Amino acid sequence: MKPKRVLTYIMPFYIAIGPVYWFLFLSPDVFNLAKYALAILAIGSAFFFGANEWLRDRQFISGSSIKLVIGMVFISLPAMYLSQSDDALLTLFRYGILFGLLIALYWLAKEQGFLQRTPLAIALVMTPLCAITVADFLLNLGLPSFDGWYRLYATGFSTSRTQWAGGLVCLSIFMMWCYLNSPGRIKYLYLVAFVVVLLSQLSSGGRGGTLASLLGVAALLIYYKRYGMIMLGVIGASLFAIAFQDVLITHLRFDRLQDGAQASSDFSSGRLEQYGIAFDLIKSPTDLLIGLGPKGYENAFAQQGIDFEIHNVWLRLLIEYGLFMPVFVFSFLILSMFRAVRENRHNKEAFGLVIILLAGMFTTLVEPNAIVFSFQNYLLWWLIFIVLKRNTAKGFLAS
Repeated sequence: MKPKRVLTYIMPFYIAIGPVYWFLFLSPDVFNLAKYALAILAIGSAFFFGANEWLRDRQFISGSSIKLVIGMVFISLPAMYLSQSDDALLTLFRYGILFGLLIALYWLAKEQGFLQRTPLAIALVMTPLCAITVADFLLNLGLPSFDGWYRLYATGFSTSRTQWAGGLVCLSIFMMWCYLNSPGRIKYLYLVAFVVVLLSQLSSGGRGGTLASLLGVAALLIYYKRYGMIMLGVIGASLFAIAFQDVLITHLRFDRLQDGAQASSDFSSGRLEQYGIAFDLIKSPTDLLIGLGPKGYENAFAQQGIDFEIHNVWLRLLIEYGLFMPVFVFSFLILSMFRAVRENRHNKEAFGLVIILLAGMFTTLVEPNAIVFSFQNYLLWWLIFIVLKRNTAKGFLAS
C-alpha cells in the first residue's frame, strides 16, 4: 500500500483528536508529543513522497496557504530579535509545523478517500469522548480532569473549558453540515455526533465556544432553509432552559451579573481588565508597530496576579508582533474566504463550509490561541480552508 494511501486513513483521526490533549493515563505532555509525532509523520511523508506532485501543481502556492505562514514569520522576526525572547525559537518551530501541515493537508486533500473518511473519523472519535463528559455532568460521576483539580465535564479532554469548547466549534457545526448534505442513513450518525458535541460544550461551561456553535448552526440552518429544524431547536432549547434555569444560570456564570462595579469583571472572568493591562503595555510607536515579542506581556500580567494568556487572538498578535501582524492575518483569511464565496456562489456545500470558518473565527475573540497559535486544535478549520481554496467542498460527501 502506498504511503499516501496509508495517510488517508491515519490523518482523519489526527484531525478528529485535534481538541483532545490527554486521555486515560496519557498526560497532556505525552499526548502532545504523540500529536506532534503524527504531524511530523504527515509532513515528512508529504515532502518525501509527494514533493514532485505538489510542486508541479500550479495552484499549490495559493491553494495551500503557505503564503500566510511565510508572511507571519517575516512580520514577527523584528519583535523576536528586539525582545530576545526565550520563546522565539519555539515560536519559529511552531510556524514550521504549521507550514508543513498546510502542505500535507493540501497534498492529501486531493484524495477523495481522505476527505470522505474525515467526517466519519470525527463522528466515531468525538461522539464517545463527548458523551463521557456529558455523562459526568448529568449523572455527577465525579470523573477528574487530567490533573485532578477540576471535574472532567469542565475541561473535557483538554486543559480548560475555554480550550475544549472552542476546539469543538468547527467539529460540531461540521457534523451538522454533514447531516444536511449527506445521503442515506450515515447522516443520522452525524446528527447524533452534533448533538453530543454541542452538549459537551454546554456541559463544560465554555460560553464562547457554545455561543459560536449555536450561531454557526443557526446560520447554517437558515442558509439551507431548514426552518422546521430551527423551530424545533428553539422550542427544545427554551424548554430545556426553563426546566434547568437555576443550574444553567450558575453553570454558565450568569449569576455574576449583579449590581456593582465588579459585575462585568466577574462575568468576563477578569478579561476586560486583562485587555486594559495589555493595551497599557503599548508605550511607544515601536511597541505599536513591532510589538513586545512572544509572551511580551507575561511579566506585566504576572505582576498583576494574572497567570493566563491574553484571551483574544488579535490583541495578542498586536501586543506580541505589532500592528501589521493582526492586520495581515485577518486580511488574508477574510479575503480568502471572500474569494471562496465569490467562486462558489452557486455551490451550496461550499457556502456552508464558509459559515464553519466564520464561526471558528468567532472563537479568536474569546480565546488566546484559536486557529493561529493552537493550530492542532483547529486542524479541521485549516483543512476546510484549504478545501475551499481548492473548490473541492463536495469531496467530504460520500457519493
